[in-house]
Amino acid sequence: MSHESIEQAVFGLGDGLADEAVVIGSGAVKLALPGFREPNDTDLALSEGAFSYLHSQPDWQEVTDPGGATRLLKDGFDVGVGWGPTNFEDLKARSWRTPDGLQVAGLPDVYAYKQRRESDLDVYDMTAIRERLHDPAQAPLLARLIPHEVAVARGCLPEELQDDPDAQDAILLAANGMHIVYTLYGHPQIGQANQIVGDVEAPEYQVPATYHNGFGLVDDMQRLQQHLKAIKAPIEDRLLGLAIDPYTDAVYGNGRFRHNPKGHDELRSAELLRARALYLGFSQEQADRKHDITLETTFDEDTGSQRGKDSTDLLARGVVAVDLQPLAEPNSVETSIDVAVEDSFSARYSAARTVGRVLCAHGERVRTTADALLLIDRYATERPAPDGPTVMQAFAGRLAQTTDFHRRHGYPADWTFDNKPMREDHAVKLEDLSSRLLAGEIPATEAHQEAKLHTNEMSVRYI
Repeated sequence: MSHESIEQAVFGLGDGLADEAVVIGSGAVKLALPGFREPNDTDLALSEGAFSYLHSQPDWQEVTDPGGATRLLKDGFDVGVGWGPTNFEDLKARSWRTPDGLQVAGLPDVYAYKQRRESDLDVYDMTAIRERLHDPAQAPLLARLIPHEVAVARGCLPEELQDDPDAQDAILLAANGMHIVYTLYGHPQIGQANQIVGDVEAPEYQVPATYHNGFGLVDDMQRLQQHLKAIKAPIEDRLLGLAIDPYTDAVYGNGRFRHNPKGHDELRSAELLRARALYLGFSQEQADRKHDITLETTFDEDTGSQRGKDSTDLLARGVVAVDLQPLAEPNSVETSIDVAVEDSFSARYSAARTVGRVLCAHGERVRTTADALLLIDRYATERPAPDGPTVMQAFAGRLAQTTDFHRRHGYPADWTFDNKPMREDHAVKLEDLSSRLLAGEIPATEAHQEAKLHTNEMSVRYI
């Protein structure tokens, strides 16, 4: 089905009805990504009022989907109220419009739903979406396809720069990076940690992006802009920084440098950013600088630090610093738990994948940190290898490792948002939680609740 035929079919339902419809499913992907497969039908989400009206019309077949929701079928349409766990109003709020005004679900909503349902065709579609968004040979998406990301990226700049002609390409490039992260790894409004897949993280590992998602991306972008303003960085650097930051983890799942020297995550992210920057008209020098700064975020296991910590480029130092700014934020104990969950499934962290092996063997799926912690408690004493750790030992051990990292991590010397006393408080709390988890004194879910209380305490004490 072409763009035009999808639009004609929906508008053929009547102007009033089309205004209360959002194209979902593979039709939404087809409208956003030319070359995507032909959809089998046109899936629509309607408001309750529009659905009730359509339900009263003749010749619509009523069916019940596997989740128990009522749908209507007719002439190649498959219509429902909302879509999966997402209600119509939220879906509509995150949608984009074709030039003729048809509302289309954003790729983050489509991908999250396909991730949750995960039929064979869904897996095929997610692979196609991931490959398209990660392909350096493909042009960035147009602003009209990602209007919400464009608005958020613009809002990260101070008002005096938001409408600057020189800022517009940087805003669009940043928005494209945000959109990649939001779609593939997790959108903050949807709240689902999608699966990380790559050369190292095989699909069957089911690694949930409980940390490397888009939930805190805007905070990082704003922090970087605040820092660059504080050190009086040139406007060009501030605009380049806006575009670079969302791309530093845009490609994930292919391992660190030691796993994959010619295709590790930071290298692929850097190459993708450079290609997209050149498409938008940035100079070769600017595109190369973006590439090189992204590479500077690569973690060096030998030194225990990032490559660019002592870079002579002030923008590189800022991007490197903000990459690990969560360590010095009030919610760092919570994010440390997010990291421990993700890494407990991840071959990038450990070939043992203790937690992931056990949960996958039981057919469990994790879409949030809270999901994982309930399951860690349920299977706490199981171990995939007779001489290996139990699920709880592996999880608590990973959490304990973040204690030392909070204490020893060194930010670039000119970073303006470090807070060593708060990092020490985080380390003390993490030490306490991990030891009590190992001793069997508290379950993982209780540790998470204590982490939330700690966040509130840190917010009062330091902010």
